[in-house]
Amino acid sequence: MKTALGYGATFVTGFAACALILYLAQGRTGASRPPNLPAGRRALSEALAQTPALGGAHGSGGLPSIADATGRVAPAVVNIEVEGHESVPGQGFLGQFRTQDRRFEGSGSGILLSAEGYVLTNQHVVAPVLNQPDAKIQVTLSDGRRFSVTIVGSDVASDLAVVKLLGAKNLTPALLGDSDAVRVGDWAIAVGNPLGFNSTVTLGIVSALNRHYPRQDSAALEKVIQTDASINPGNSGGALADIEGRVIGINTAIATTTGASTGIGFAIPINTARKIAAQLIENGKVLRPYLGVIYTPLSDADRSALPGNLTLPPDGKGMLVHSGNNTTSVAPGSPAQKCGIVEWDVLRKADGKPLDNDEALRKIIARHTIGEALKLTIWRNGSEQELVATLEEMPAWFTQPNR
Repeated sequence: MKTALGYGATFVTGFAACALILYLAQGRTGASRPPNLPAGRRALSEALAQTPALGGAHGSGGLPSIADATGRVAPAVVNIEVEGHESVPGQGFLGQFRTQDRRFEGSGSGILLSAEGYVLTNQHVVAPVLNQPDAKIQVTLSDGRRFSVTIVGSDVASDLAVVKLLGAKNLTPALLGDSDAVRVGDWAIAVGNPLGFNSTVTLGIVSALNRHYPRQDSAALEKVIQTDASINPGNSGGALADIEGRVIGINTAIATTTGASTGIGFAIPINTARKIAAQLIENGKVLRPYLGVIYTPLSDADRSALPGNLTLPPDGKGMLVHSGNNTTSVAPGSPAQKCGIVEWDVLRKADGKPLDNDEALRKIIARHTIGEALKLTIWRNGSEQELVATLEEMPAWFTQPNR
């Protein structure tokens, strides 16, 4: 009997000690919310563009409750409802085809960027009602408050847009994390309004990083986060958060054959999204420098399709100016055309740096501003030549993957 009592006392003492350790561990992992972003459109754009992202290891140490993380991010996730009209093909009198106008409704999600009501969402969420004077957009907060909005700016290339809640003040913005610190295997929490179910939370992990996701408009999203947290129609524009409730991505698309989640979802990294949002708030659009050329790595070129008299660099390195799909490889009136680049040139260097892969030139151009000079080394007629292009603002029609 005494032995049994002794075992019982030991068990109770051990259980109490474990409970105390768990309580203290949870207390240490709590995260405090930073102050609201500064007021004013310019100040907000500068804060988004320049404020260092909040870092910290994801999922390290004692794991906080998922409920705690959800409690931090969910209040900053909003429901966006759009209503407008669209033109669809129809059949008229005696079988003649004609265009019909019909009303439509759609919904998506977004995250609050500021106390004054700036909201970041996907461009495809608001695209159906752009340039429609009678269109309606309403945003509902997690607490049920509803706001009319104005569209501040949208960007097709990044699939991002910013809207402003009219009359909003003293709102609690999302806590933005650091997507560059995210690792494969980190916890991922998706918060949004899928299939009309508001404030839905799903849990998964970061499945992959730097994914290339092709879109139906023949463009692509680059370097997106892949997650198996369930994402469905209506989640677009919502938050992908880490285990601390910090937004690490904007949910934007799924890979599916059924239209529903198959465990392969994609989110735009928040470090990318915050820079785009800053430009949309400041300028109403994204200002991108461009060269206006389509190319392919020389190592990937179909040698049998090259002109017979074409002389290539002996080392086989560089980017061959050629579209390969019956479209012009040098955009008319572009900086590339103005500086003298022609089809079948081989781009060897930009600003003195070798162009070893198809990402290299895009990265170099992205570091420039509109109006700056880009020094190029090309291969033509058996020798290298130097050209200088003055970069211009990328026109809306230029949607090719290269620049």
